[in-house]
Amino acid sequence: MSSIPPWLKFAIGGVAVLAAGWAAYERLYASPVRARLEAIQEAKSAAQRLDEQLDEAAAIRRGLRAIASTTLGKKEDLAIARFRDGLTAIAERNGLTGLVVSSGPPTLVPNPALRERISTAFKNRLRARRGDFAVIHGRLKASGPLESALRTLAVVQAQPWAHRVSGFSMVPVGKDREWVELQIDVSTMFVSDLAPGDGEPLPTDPLPGHESVWRTVASKNMFRNPPPRESAPARVVEVSAGPEKKPPVRDPVASLGDWRVAGLISTGSRCEVTLLNTRTGERLTVTAGGATSGATLLWSDGEVAVFEIGGVGYEFVPGQTLAERRPARGRSGSSTLGD
Repeated sequence: MSSIPPWLKFAIGGVAVLAAGWAAYERLYASPVRARLEAIQEAKSAAQRLDEQLDEAAAIRRGLRAIASTTLGKKEDLAIARFRDGLTAIAERNGLTGLVVSSGPPTLVPNPALRERISTAFKNRLRARRGDFAVIHGRLKASGPLESALRTLAVVQAQPWAHRVSGFSMVPVGKDREWVELQIDVSTMFVSDLAPGDGEPLPTDPLPGHESVWRTVASKNMFRNPPPRESAPARVVEVSAGPEKKPPVRDPVASLGDWRVAGLISTGSRCEVTLLNTRTGERLTVTAGGATSGATLLWSDGEVAVFEIGGVGYEFVPGQTLAERRPARGRSGSSTLGD
């Protein structure tokens, strides 16, 4: 067996030294450096995400402060007193009498995320907060001329602190039906931790464009009884004997034209529409599902009523007859045509 040449031994030793050096370089330097660089990149990404979240949080805080600036105070009794005083002042300012303003304590509103599919741990954290804000529900009752009642409703809706008008009703009173009994259900938010501590709410005028709407409705006064129609003198007509004829069928459009929308009420899940028969003076209150002259009430949000006539939905506002048809849109359309 021949011995290994010296040059081959030298080559093998050099390769071994290089391999050992590379292994030491990879273990002691290159690998730690890569790990540090990856950690630095992850830290930069986390910092960027945090900056984005902080930007969103700042925008959310600004929005919360803007909403809180429309509330009525930090203390519960003060907020309730301002709420009631504001409603009273608006009604008195617009000439209503017999004022009755009622309200309850703030009611906590649960986070809507509790109705979603989220982790149990997150739901428990949300439940622990009980509620992010509370709502004070109130009701204003008063009576006066129709114009005063409509203006009062418009001014209440224009208040920045009247965060929701959930329903209202107007019931005519008196022989001439010139006066109405007004009821308004209104709610205001109560956010004690963000609300401003000073300042009194002052009644404001209706929003631009509102006055023309309520003045138009007031000028018509759909509550007033129509004047009695003069009956034509009876006359005798001789008819020759012949085959028996059926009585004429009244045009359904003309029948619908006798009914005029006189009032809308929407409170929670319940809605009512008051109809006035301009021919007979009959007054009829219809709830969801009720029908008259082939028109079935589907729903009403207090401003618009939707009736189904001949399988098609039509929307109506106070003062219109059921013959003045306009196809329903949005929710009304989907509710009518999708069933």
